[in-house]
Amino acid sequence: MTKPTERLDAGLQPPLAFEASVVAVGTHGDRPAVALDRTGFYPEGGGQRGDRGWLGAVEVVDTQLSDGVVWHVLAEDVSLSGAVAGRVDRGFRANQARLHTAQHLASRLLHDRFDAPTESARMSPDSFTIDLSRADLTAEHLASVEDELLAWVLADHPVEVRRPTPTELAALPIRSAPKVTEDIRVVVVGEAVLDATPCGGCHVSRTGELGVVRLAHFERYKGGTRVRFRVGPGALHDDRQRTAAMTEAATLLKAPPLELATAVARVLDDRAATRERLARLQQELIKLQGAALGATAVGEDPRSVVARLPDDDAGFARALAAEIARAIGGVAVVACPGKAGLFVAATARESVADLGAWLRPRLQPLGFRGGGRGETLQGSMPEDRWAEVAAALLR
Repeated sequence: MTKPTERLDAGLQPPLAFEASVVAVGTHGDRPAVALDRTGFYPEGGGQRGDRGWLGAVEVVDTQLSDGVVWHVLAEDVSLSGAVAGRVDRGFRANQARLHTAQHLASRLLHDRFDAPTESARMSPDSFTIDLSRADLTAEHLASVEDELLAWVLADHPVEVRRPTPTELAALPIRSAPKVTEDIRVVVVGEAVLDATPCGGCHVSRTGELGVVRLAHFERYKGGTRVRFRVGPGALHDDRQRTAAMTEAATLLKAPPLELATAVARVLDDRAATRERLARLQQELIKLQGAALGATAVGEDPRSVVARLPDDDAGFARALAAEIARAIGGVAVVACPGKAGLFVAATARESVADLGAWLRPRLQPLGFRGGGRGETLQGSMPEDRWAEVAAALLR
């Protein structure tokens, strides 16, 4: 059995470079992995992603903890043994540290200002997400959190790790009880203790390192609220994308960017009005075409009409078939070109109360497939048999 890995500790973050020896080779999931006697790689935990980096020239794509053993998940299945030089991806670690510290501060503000405790928190490569127990948070609430976070960033408060005695721990404004009972590691922000959270994760040394902290999205989730923030370069990239999209949309609508919402509302109102006018015109067209095609009805009891539309609007075909059937008091079959032989049929004749039972025996010899009950039916038929439909209805 592999011994627990020695976790190298350098205060707020494990070291970015170290020497170690391979003590075990295995897998994590379906990926090759190795365990070392000591490591500076931070394994996934506490909502923070596992470190990435290199062991010698071999890429480490993830770091996971299992029964005290830190497994370094490799990009490829290569042989590693003996002494290795570990090197953590500096950029990835720095971003995770920014996200983690910003999450602590956001959770503190949401807890203290709006009585919204954090139920869970997790980091992605470029953002952090918090699930909160309060469901009625608004955009204005969250904007005020952004403002206070910015003030704390500009004040450049120090961040430090403390290992307090039980008495010292009791005096700290901790939001949630630590998960361990011995050697408790607490991340403290600010000389006046803006926040104190038991945590084993990676953090920045001063709040000024966070840069900008921006709300990216919030939504109601499982009786509470889910919020997502971006930090530093990720926030800048997100803002650039949003600004570019807004500018492009504003240009298309010929509106100033800050009046985009008004312009979109106007377009939506115009579209709704256009759809309403179109629906009225379509009803008028159905009545006119129904009357015109009804004049071509043939046969007696029931009279029938077979028609082909110039387009493939199946909804229009259904409405037209019903209108023709009503106009002639008989059966109408309307085909939709371009729909693989699709057609619809309708009846307004009491003697043909079950249209499917009446129509199927007449059309099945022509390759009909489909079904329906009562006054409507929908099906398909080979295109080369359509010329025989009118005669089939007269049988």
